[in-house]
Amino acid sequence: MWPRIAPLSLGRRIVISVAAGLTAILALVGLVAVWTIQESTEAAYQERAALAGALAQHVDDVLRYALVTLEREATSLRIEPGRPLSGDQRRQLADLRLHVGSFVILSVTDADGAAVWTEPSRADVVIGNPLDHPSVQLALRTARPQITEFAPPTTPQSIFACLAVPLRDTEGRLAGVLMAELDPGHAALNLLPYAEANQGVQVQLTNTAGQLVAGAEGPGAAAIAAHQRLLADAIAARVPGYRVHEPPAGASFSTHLVAYAPLSLLPTWGVFVEQPKDVVVAVPERLRQRLTLVGLLALLLAAAIAWFDVRRVVRPLRDLTAAAERFAAGHLDQPVSLSRADELGVLASAFETMRQRLRASLEEVAEWNRELERRVAGRTAEVEAHNRERATLLQRLIDGQEEERRRLAQELHDDTSQALASLQLGLERLAAGIEEPGRASRLAAQLQAVAAQTLAAVHQLAVELRPSILDDIGLVAAVERYVHESARRWSLAVDLQTLGVGHLRLIPAAETAIYRIVQAAFTNIAQHAHATHVSVLFQRREETLVVVVEDDGRGFDLAAVRSAPLEARLGLAGMEERAALINATLTIETAPEAGATIFLEVPLYLNARREESDVQAADHSR
Repeated sequence: MWPRIAPLSLGRRIVISVAAGLTAILALVGLVAVWTIQESTEAAYQERAALAGALAQHVDDVLRYALVTLEREATSLRIEPGRPLSGDQRRQLADLRLHVGSFVILSVTDADGAAVWTEPSRADVVIGNPLDHPSVQLALRTARPQITEFAPPTTPQSIFACLAVPLRDTEGRLAGVLMAELDPGHAALNLLPYAEANQGVQVQLTNTAGQLVAGAEGPGAAAIAAHQRLLADAIAARVPGYRVHEPPAGASFSTHLVAYAPLSLLPTWGVFVEQPKDVVVAVPERLRQRLTLVGLLALLLAAAIAWFDVRRVVRPLRDLTAAAERFAAGHLDQPVSLSRADELGVLASAFETMRQRLRASLEEVAEWNRELERRVAGRTAEVEAHNRERATLLQRLIDGQEEERRRLAQELHDDTSQALASLQLGLERLAAGIEEPGRASRLAAQLQAVAAQTLAAVHQLAVELRPSILDDIGLVAAVERYVHESARRWSLAVDLQTLGVGHLRLIPAAETAIYRIVQAAFTNIAQHAHATHVSVLFQRREETLVVVVEDDGRGFDLAAVRSAPLEARLGLAGMEERAALINATLTIETAPEAGATIFLEVPLYLNARREESDVQAADHSR
């Protein structure tokens, strides 16, 4: 079983709620801050990648300028196959080398690839066979300017950019190649402006073989190789990229960012920009630290402010709670007073108003209770009187039923007994054979008539008591038969309509009560109404059976009849009692010389037989 935890006080709950809300806000702000820091970090990385791209573009521009300069010189230089360069041509080329400055070697090669002229004069020792230069081969084959890298056989650690442009003769035919070797590390070239360390930034121009072409020499061949492996996918795709270089265990360098950008003119060369990661993300990291510190301080400050403010709120609430407890205990004499202009002051004023109204209400309730007691006493007396009247009415109804039984017994004694005695006497005479054949035949006929009358009388008594057809085929058939017999007996024109009650069966008590009410209505019509036409309606309206008996007789004063002694209104009282026994509603509309109408509304959900109730329930559910 879990231990019971004491509920927190309102003050603590408010402080916790404020802290939770502020924490949620700070968390949201923190998420935005983290998102911003990540974007800022990514932007810092992209800046280094952009720097590598800008430096690579600068190297491309320098190489392109040198190549364009060489092309411009080649257009003015016309050579003839098999003839050496003229003195003017030699001076022109020497001036070109001095003008550019970064051209280490200039060389003219004929269409077969043989060196025609070099500057300086012993440059052929450095450059070797011109056909060994891929740029010369490509220029001779394509007749278009070319640029490749070249490592002299004597000093393979020195990497040059080899530029070759085709030369034409006076007729415009390919006559040779003007080649220049450009030194990337030449000071006048200023190939990498960021070669020196700036905020830890190191820039190197390397080739795909992992050799340093120009730039800072700090990283060394091993670091360059590591960077090339780290960015192998970008180098292979010749696209810019960057990676964070995590040092292995025991390394002498820290985590740093490496950005790479390839050259477009010389695909084997690329620019690497390296900078320590803590320098790259210094601004985002400071932002993260400051946001964390400010968030914690804001949380603590808000919690403290909330706590002090809650104390100002909780104390009056405790006073109001004590006042409410006094109200609940019924002590309404002590007023509620709180001198504040805020919502608590309004609440205290409302409490005081409530106290005054409760006090007035309690006094009013006490007065009403006294009045209610007086009314209950009077109503109890009325109910007791009504119950006594009802008991008297029931007793008189029972007396009427007993009187009916006595009448039936008297009729059985007077009529049936006498008829049976006559039958017995006549049968004895016939059995004795004292009569002549003719008289015996007449006597037998008389006895037969007496027996028929007796049978009819007994049948009539049985019908009046309870017709057997009520049990055999139901209420509607019994009423139809009774109505037709009454029409013949009392010479009445009867109109009977049955709507929706063809297979309706009620419980025996309900069928008997409805039958007796209809029977009592016809008896009253025959004895008092002097009517000539009677309309009878049996109609089912959803869950109610409606029975209407209407005549065109002389009617009566309903109020006068209801106020008459019970002996004078046994028929009406009997109908009302039978309707009450089956929870039906009996309504009588009549006036002198206006006929009378009896409305009987029987609830089927209380009086229908079980199978009928099940059908009603199914219909209702559908």
